Parts: sequence; structure tokens; C-alpha cells
Amino acid sequence: MSVANATTDAGSKSLLENEHIKTWDLRLAPDEAPGMHRLQSKCALFVIGDGRPQSVKEDGSTRSATAVVDRTVAYRDAVRARLSKGW
Repeated sequence: MSVANATTDAGSKSLLENEHIKTWDLRLAPDEAPGMHRLQSKCALFVIGDGRPQSVKEDGSTRSATAVVDRTVAYRDAVRARLSKGW
């Protein structure tokens, strides 16, 4: 995955964007990956449903899958690809 090809579109559908926030809807099937994306600002991830998200960093290394449970909120700030593991 190339960082040069990274998009700023982190989700499949833009829900809200103004001067304070940009909200994306990102729904992934198991083992689906939307591709490399670059976060332009801090990011909060609101998990709906249990799963094991896994990240691929810009150098190609992967971050170990960490189990998340329904109604989890997490902070993220990096360039990465997202790979669903169990949603």
C-alpha cells in the first residue's frame, strides 16, 4: 500500500462536515479493507458491534489486531489502512 496514493476519505459515506468536525460512516465486512487513508486531524473511532480491527501502517507493518466491543470509543491519529477482522 502506498502512502502516495492515500486518500483523505476515511469512510464510505460522509455524514457531516463543518469547521469543527468531519464524520464518516465506515462499514466493513470481515476481511474487507477500504485502502490507505490519511487523517487530516485527530480521529475518534466509535465501534458498533464486536470485532478485531487491524491497521497497516505507512511502512507496511501491521498493528496487532485488538479485540473491541460494541460501544467502544478509541482515539487514532496516523496514516493507515483499515482491515476488518470479525465485524
